[in-house]
Amino acid sequence: MANKKHHHYIPQFYIDGFTNDKGEVFVLEHSTGKINKQSKYGTFHKYKFYTVDLSKHKERDPESAQKMKKALGIENIDTSNVKKYPDMIEDLLGDSETISAPIIKKLIEGKQISSTEKIELSTFIALMYTRTPSFHNFASEMEKQMMNKSIKKLFSEKEKVKDLYNKMLAEGYEDKIDVQELFKLVEEDRYKIEIPKELTIQTMLIGTSVIDRILYNKTWLIMETPITTSFITSDQPVFMNHPLVDKYGPFSVGVGTPNVEVIFPLSKEILLIMKDTPRGNMIMCKKIDRARVRELNKLIFVRSGDYIIARDSALIEKLKK
Repeated sequence: MANKKHHHYIPQFYIDGFTNDKGEVFVLEHSTGKINKQSKYGTFHKYKFYTVDLSKHKERDPESAQKMKKALGIENIDTSNVKKYPDMIEDLLGDSETISAPIIKKLIEGKQISSTEKIELSTFIALMYTRTPSFHNFASEMEKQMMNKSIKKLFSEKEKVKDLYNKMLAEGYEDKIDVQELFKLVEEDRYKIEIPKELTIQTMLIGTSVIDRILYNKTWLIMETPITTSFITSDQPVFMNHPLVDKYGPFSVGVGTPNVEVIFPLSKEILLIMKDTPRGNMIMCKKIDRARVRELNKLIFVRSGDYIIARDSALIEKLKK
């Protein structure tokens, strides 16, 4: 099987839900302020974004590898093919899209979905939150901060560095190190931490396995637009609505934060709001007026990453004002 090169972090079928009658979308790039007309095919992909290359990393010992598989809920699955099958994650995402597309279509048509379908859609929504470049950048930065904190603690005293080096020598480490120079390097911040892409993919999968269960148990409110208007979406299609987000940023709260609303435009016709209510994991539909649609679109606009997606440029221009 040939390796896939262009991995869409926003699925083509999802973008199709926001196209006009000609199959086009209009995309606003925040950094330039320009609005470009595009098809669903040539947008929002990155070169081998989800490709897993384990050949460049040291293998985990069997015990820690099994612990990681258990954390992901795949302890009984043979993962030895990952080395031969680098596009496994891309295909996993594709499978979720294939399952979820007809479920979203049912919701657009005003039909009820089953509990099983809600579970599948919860996983898809969780992936739509964790598969984006913005989430991966956030995960990478968090890993860097934690690693840097550990390094600073480990190299806080010269004696600690000497003890560590002596331990490494006792365990068979052969390269000679100037302990004094190493201590100065850390003290003066003359080092760079690089997080492998595979680690952020791991965070994506672990996060998804937790987030989807939380989303399933929330009350789902499906907002339906009048036929004269439509919802927009963005390159961060799933986002949190909570006062702390305005103060500390998009990842300052999680799906389990008290009083948070998780918002996801499903298409230009319907938008999903997930939140905790006494009604539990019910699904309810509500027709809203143009004023409420505009209010929600403004929220999508503010919470977006680098891009806004809409069926026409006039709608984007109105929201820019």
